[in-house]
Amino acid sequence: MNRNIHTAARSETANDGMGGSSSLFPKKGRTSTTEKRALAILLGVSLIALLVTLLALPLFASADLSDPEPLRVVSVTPRGTQVSVASDELTVVFNQTVDVVNLGTIRFGAANLNLSTASWSAGDTVLTVDLPSLDAGSVYGLLVQDFVSATGVAMLHGYSDQLVTQSDGLDIAITKRLSMPEDTEAPDTTFEFIVEPYCYNEDPLQAAMLPTLNVSNIEFFSTDTTTAAGGTLDIYRQSEYLLDGVTFDLPGYYGYRISERTTTFTDSALETMVFDTTVWHITFTVDWEPSPSTGTYVSAIDVQEVLEDDELGPKRELDDFTFTNFFVRTQDNEEPLVDSEGLSISKAVDGRLASRDLYFDFGVRVDAPAALSAHPGYRAYVIDVHTGEVITASDNGSIAGNTTYGDYLLFDTETTQTISLKHDQILVFAETHIGTRWNVIELATTDYIPSFTITRGGVTGAAVQGEVNTDLNTGEQQLIMGVNRADFVNELPTVPRTGLLIGSLHPLLVLIVVLGIITLLTSTYRRRKEKEVMGTVATVSFS
Repeated sequence: MNRNIHTAARSETANDGMGGSSSLFPKKGRTSTTEKRALAILLGVSLIALLVTLLALPLFASADLSDPEPLRVVSVTPRGTQVSVASDELTVVFNQTVDVVNLGTIRFGAANLNLSTASWSAGDTVLTVDLPSLDAGSVYGLLVQDFVSATGVAMLHGYSDQLVTQSDGLDIAITKRLSMPEDTEAPDTTFEFIVEPYCYNEDPLQAAMLPTLNVSNIEFFSTDTTTAAGGTLDIYRQSEYLLDGVTFDLPGYYGYRISERTTTFTDSALETMVFDTTVWHITFTVDWEPSPSTGTYVSAIDVQEVLEDDELGPKRELDDFTFTNFFVRTQDNEEPLVDSEGLSISKAVDGRLASRDLYFDFGVRVDAPAALSAHPGYRAYVIDVHTGEVITASDNGSIAGNTTYGDYLLFDTETTQTISLKHDQILVFAETHIGTRWNVIELATTDYIPSFTITRGGVTGAAVQGEVNTDLNTGEQQLIMGVNRADFVNELPTVPRTGLLIGSLHPLLVLIVVLGIITLLTSTYRRRKEKEVMGTVATVSFS
């Protein structure tokens, strides 16, 4: 037996000296070529994993997975009334860098501006373009559209506005502001104004001698657009100048009362217009033209609001002479359907042990647009998502009434109400308004992990996951046209969580754990190979 062992040892020594790669019995502390290769491969893979992780860390830290913000116009200069006829440039400020190669269009008056000579500044966010010669006392429409950001994000809406140039003398025009919630289509409508000759030299008895002012109607169209600010769309339009073609025979103080006619728009089930009831008092101060000229001219214009007691408020700026109307559209969703446009809240559970019969509690707040101060509240029905049947029950909340569609819950505006939903139930609101603000908080349920996705205007965002045994809040949302939903899913893990989640560990810590596992496997592999060699030697020795 000793002879065989010595023979094996001599054979190994010979092979080592000749550069052999298949040692039968490696000496203690030495590693075979095959093992060295395996170790080199494992070490290389580990180093590559470490390098990739280190390079990816900044990307994970800075990555923005949210939906890109649409390109929009922040401001335009000049705009509004009393624009100087000497204005020769238009400046448009965008909210982000613009693709300056594939330009959109800017329509000014009856023609498009020449953008080939335009200049860009502030990191290609500010556009300056030449204006044509402006005529005094004229109204110019403005439409900015079809521009694209440097990252390829298009304008969600065009921007429309207008400017009114100064007249040859002192003058004033009516400004009309139509305010609507974001994503509301403007109505095709015309606004009219009532002008009352009120007094001459503060004497109402001489009002009959006042000349008639040039009061024109103001039109809005469904194609009118502008940029939303704070969830609100404001479209401004101006009338013609009030003094255009008007002659005052004598010097003095000419007082007029101007208000808006409130019968020019008829509300419907789906459209509501809230008119401005302000009454303005306009005083024109008229003087004789300096000699040798003859005739009169307007030397001053005062604007004051008529208060409730018929007293006049403080003098205001000419640009304050504005009538503001609020317009609200109601979505045509009287019948509650699973896929109704408007607002809905659904519930589902996930997990093999999750209960399909457990009710989950929610705090729901639904606020009507501010213009609808006297809103009676919103009806909402609970529906089975599979059958589409209305199944509203007392388990869901306090039953407020019944319609042909079934029992419903009632949500008072500006009030948080608690309701309950279980798996495959959806709460559908009826006849909601564009611009309705809403917020949903799912209250904590023991052992369940809540999550939700928000669909706004038919576009679903990324899922938001909460923590086990904690509330989860959607934050305030605003209703726009299309489907608006909050879909809640509650997961009950099959194995109770211990609080240590791999996803919450730092990537470097995860890598250290992986390297530790690789090292352990490598060590185990070496010991196993040594045992195999020892077993082979023993077999040879005893054979």
